[in-house]
Amino acid sequence: MKKLAIFALGVLAANAFSVNLVTNGDFEAGDAGWTTTGFADVDDWSSIGGPGTQTVWLGGYADANDTIAQSVSSAGYLPTATLTFDFYFVNQDVAGFDFFTVEFNGTVLDTIDLGDNNSVALYGPFAKSYNVTLTGGTDTIKFGTTTDDIADSSAFVDNVALTATPVPEPATMVALGLGAMAMVRRRRK
Repeated sequence: MKKLAIFALGVLAANAFSVNLVTNGDFEAGDAGWTTTGFADVDDWSSIGGPGTQTVWLGGYADANDTIAQSVSSAGYLPTATLTFDFYFVNQDVAGFDFFTVEFNGTVLDTIDLGDNNSVALYGPFAKSYNVTLTGGTDTIKFGTTTDDIADSSAFVDNVALTATPVPEPATMVALGLGAMAMVRRRRK
């Protein structure tokens, strides 16, 4: 029972030290820290929710090819991380013509068809979450929207976070090991 409690405490402690590697994931400082292409725009879209009012807007015009990306350093972090964000979209096209993509290090994690029977409607919010593997160097998060030349859908992204856990320092590991040995020794007495 004590072993299970120690393991649970260790898991809780590891999660307590997780950090967000993304800068300005809520876009409250505009597109600072992000690289944009096309007409990706940060604007006041209070309806999206979250702690602030700024949201990135992708698409919404003919032949859109908008992206917003951020590169982060993952040196000193465990390789597993979680990418999360809030997502809304407005569809103005039929299925198969307007798309939103999520990429991590050049790998497409998700492609969402923004079309739905040519009816204008707002969908969301959707809290999206993906498990990703960090490189231990520079990792890149990228969101994009492409539309055709007829009816043009829009995607909105907010509250982007890449949550990672720092690698424990060797001194911390030694202290934990000594503490565990002391507990075992004390139990034997």
